[in-house]
Amino acid sequence: MTIWWGAYLGMPEELLLSGPLAEIGPEIVPARAATRARHGWIMDIYLLRRTTPAA
Repeated sequence: MTIWWGAYLGMPEELLLSGPLAEIGPEIVPARAATRARHGWIMDIYLLRRTTPAA
């Protein structure tokens, strides 16, 4: 699976992470927590896509 994750899209604080879910997923958790702690709130979204066809 590939993930595209973004927070505060279209805002000066915009943060984007993408890549293989197994690699990027663990990075999103602390990034999300730190960003929320800094701003007091978070608005984020993600898209998941299979990288190989389902069997």
